[in-house]
Amino acid sequence: MAALDMSTPYSPIYAALYDHFIAPAVVPVSTADIERLVSRAAEGSSILDVGCGGGQHAVEVAVKRADLQLVALDLSAVFLSRGVARAKKAGVQGRVRFVHGDAVELPFADEAFDHVFSTGSIKHWSDPRRGLAECLRVLRPGGQLLVMEADRGCRPEDALRWTGNTRVPAPLRPLLLAYFRTIVTGQSIDLDDARQLWDPLPLADKEPPRRIPNTPALVMSGRKPL
Repeated sequence: MAALDMSTPYSPIYAALYDHFIAPAVVPVSTADIERLVSRAAEGSSILDVGCGGGQHAVEVAVKRADLQLVALDLSAVFLSRGVARAKKAGVQGRVRFVHGDAVELPFADEAFDHVFSTGSIKHWSDPRRGLAECLRVLRPGGQLLVMEADRGCRPEDALRWTGNTRVPAPLRPLLLAYFRTIVTGQSIDLDDARQLWDPLPLADKEPPRRIPNTPALVMSGRKPL
């Protein structure tokens, strides 16, 4: 089951519940770092979102920057259909292309994108090292790679605060917190794992993995050398 095995695609019911109740708390965690990436993107840049889920970030970027071209990839056809609908509703369906594919075998040519980001997806990859290598392969020299993920070592108070930002009814949030700490972050990475994944990558301006303040998440960033 997708709810227990993070490497399998979401079922239609689970995806719908996630998109409605959980995503509103997940998306803001990554917004500031993605906005910084987008602010540095040259006019006409192409950006890949690996593990896009329901396409919230890709659609938001397309709304804010009409000059950019977005490609959003996910293993879940269910989520991709939700992303297509979201892009159409926002009026950006012509500038966000949704692609069904696996992060560990990206269906794109070498150096196809100016920038690549991924939010909350590594824990779903069957081979995180291979997935990161694929992200670098499709990234053009000088482009930024930005990766965020749930932090297995997060502070209890940050996880609790995060549950309060979801749409889950308050009486059910203790159950959500237990699920988040045991299943979601339990199958995710911590700072030590992130360093082991990030440190060997041939990146310039490499920022060491760090926790995003007041959230149960971590982030890592760097540029592909020219």
